[in-house]
Amino acid sequence: MLARTGWSVRVNERTPAIREVGAGIFLRNNSIEVLEEFGVLDSLRARGTELSHQITVDGAGSVMEERSLSGMSRVTVLPRQALVEELLAAAVNAGVEVVTGAEAVGISPDGSLTLRDGSQRKADLVVAADGVHSRLRSSFGELAKPRLLPTTINRYLLPHRKFAVEPFHREFWGPNRRIGIAPAGPDATYVYQVCKASDHAAGKLPSDAELWTRSIPVLADFFQEIARAPSIPHQYVTVKCSKWSVGRAAIIGDAAHGMPPTLGQGAGVSIMNARGLAAALTQHQDVATALRDWETTVRYITDRTQAWAIRFDVFANRFPDNLAFMRWPVAWCFKNFPILNARMRIAERGLVDTHLGQKLESSALFS
Repeated sequence: MLARTGWSVRVNERTPAIREVGAGIFLRNNSIEVLEEFGVLDSLRARGTELSHQITVDGAGSVMEERSLSGMSRVTVLPRQALVEELLAAAVNAGVEVVTGAEAVGISPDGSLTLRDGSQRKADLVVAADGVHSRLRSSFGELAKPRLLPTTINRYLLPHRKFAVEPFHREFWGPNRRIGIAPAGPDATYVYQVCKASDHAAGKLPSDAELWTRSIPVLADFFQEIARAPSIPHQYVTVKCSKWSVGRAAIIGDAAHGMPPTLGQGAGVSIMNARGLAAALTQHQDVATALRDWETTVRYITDRTQAWAIRFDVFANRFPDNLAFMRWPVAWCFKNFPILNARMRIAERGLVDTHLGQKLESSALFS
């Protein structure tokens, strides 16, 4: 986005190759709008699946909630590697220089970047995007540390659509155990399996098909399938930085606002905020002023989304067993009172309600 609006951009990538470790990823309306604007979505569509419905089901198969995914609620699911590859191609086509094996170890407010080999580079703007375990955020006084939440997620990418023929995202809820299933392109299915971190039997790999079947009987055949499939385990983590910028240095993405994936907004908020940053830099000649305007304008959306993602984790994954009967009434309220969904899904509107949501002046370059 910076290159398309006139900047000379260099990406320093720590690893020897550009690659993603993960399974599938949900892109919601706020990130879809950005990818459309910059001409990346068309190539992604062929590698993902645009969903039509999200359905929440209990262990016996009864529908708790159903949502139509259209307009500002639209969702596309695809393999993470596909997203990384398409963004890389778009960046290179825009003139971005990508240097691999170049680990950054320090940044400073004056725009200096220090690499692992001891070399230093100066820039008008330095952006750190090095994930929840960021080393760079401490370079300008940010002492935020990742906070582990007591929830475990195992992710799978199945090489078929046997259990996801329709363009639906289905989520099955057992007692503090949850499974999500969604098609992720023509020949792949993204699956996530969530439980309490203390529920070691449910979180272990390979997955215990018999144990999970007792929690969600309707998926007995499915659990036999994923018991044989490779999986990537994670524990939910959150990061909240007191500030996202200082001088001519900024921090973005999970490094600034890592959140649990309960709302599918980790990537979405990052892409949306990156779009806001590019817009702010077109509206202000001074970089430090642009960074302050950017954070002031977009931060409230991110903070509210992060707070709701944490609340939803408690409701979906760590609800007290003796209050399990309350899940149906709560789900009913979210289904029948749109204002609740609107508050929880504030990020799906993107930046449309802010001055940074205006179309960029150089948008003719994006076609």
